[in-house]
Amino acid sequence: GGDDRHDPADVAPVAETLMRLLVTGSHGYLGTALVQHLRQQGQTVLTCDLGWFQQDLLCPSQDEPPLFPCDVRQLPDDCGGAEAVLHLADLSNDLEGSVPATRFDEAFESTRALGEKCRQAAIPLVFASSCSVYGAASGTVVDERSELYPQTPYAEHKRRTEDALWEMPGLRLIILRLG
Repeated sequence: GGDDRHDPADVAPVAETLMRLLVTGSHGYLGTALVQHLRQQGQTVLTCDLGWFQQDLLCPSQDEPPLFPCDVRQLPDDCGGAEAVLHLADLSNDLEGSVPATRFDEAFESTRALGEKCRQAAIPLVFASSCSVYGAASGTVVDERSELYPQTPYAEHKRRTEDALWEMPGLRLIILRLG
């Protein structure tokens, strides 16, 4: 048998409906690839990014500046008219523990404020969290019902942010624990 893998460009769109989507962290590691994919699917994509990784884009063909070159706290209350927000903007996994706690506090407050904007405007929010919230689970299968044991400041930050978003009444929320 041959190689059964498929080119991601050949995958049918998940939704038949075209939407106006806001991607935060649009020029980050995941954001550049996601924006490119969504646009190939015909979606209208708004972008928000501070530009910290502008010189190191994963998909260099995305050379346009972000529509909103700002912190997510500075986005308009209606998130630019987005019908859904895909929130990737955050600190990267900090394996060495070199990120000061104040940076995690800033990232937490930014996401909390974005969640509140989405709640007020009835815009669904997809939050990119991390499977690091489970901690070390050698040989054990974990899923969304598993206990959380964050073991690094980064993982604790993600857990704390998830909790704050879940506590917002009326927020239409999806959390992705990426690994």
